[in-house]
Amino acid sequence: MVKGIGLCGSHRSGKTTLARAIAEKLEVQFIQTVTSEVFARNGLDPAEHLDSSRRITIQHEVLQEAEKVWEKAEYFFVTDRTPIDMMAYTLVD
Repeated sequence: MVKGIGLCGSHRSGKTTLARAIAEKLEVQFIQTVTSEVFARNGLDPAEHLDSSRRITIQHEVLQEAEKVWEKAEYFFVTDRTPIDMMAYTLVD
């Protein structure tokens, strides 16, 4: 069963803005991921270069935090990230 729709895209491409608009149009819950918070908590900037090991580690932490948020949803939702999106970030460097 599909529980939600997630958007994929590069950093600062408008995923959150578009996800909010889709959720509003569909009249469903919007769930924002906490990617920026995870980076800040680790003293990192998502726009800065990270070595491959650190990039994989931080994206794994981002995914874990997102899963916690998504699991709390009781109904269908729209979100601004997906696991595929997070995997793609590990390939950028």
